Amino acid sequence: MGLAVVSETSVTFRLLGDQLDPDEVTSLLGVQPSDSRRKGGTWHTPKGKPMIARTGRWSLEIERAVPGDLSTQIRQLLGRMTDDLSIWRDLTSRFEADFFAGFGSIAGMKAKS
Repeated sequence: MGLAVVSETSVTFRLLGDQLDPDEVTSLLGVQPSDSRRKGGTWHTPKGKPMIARTGRWSLEIERAVPGDLSTQIRQLLGRMTDDLSIWRDLTSRFEADFFAGFGSIAGMKAKS
């Protein structure tokens, strides 16, 4: 069985934490988030169902790339945020930080990691 060809990619940078203040993070990183919420705040699923946030979240998503180009998307995401390393050290010492990547194959099957 051969490997699937990645036809599209999407990338989101996320900060998560119980004490996360989305307004503070926005101010420090210098860009408006794609999505944000405080712990205990109400947010809505894509189908409109209200939910209570179990933790704070700040996320920035970059446009889907077709064909997939994960490395360029990550560079674009980082390029939109501050390059001040003291801010990054502060945020990553207080909150969980990660990149969430979505992949689409040429056969139409999708996988997320």
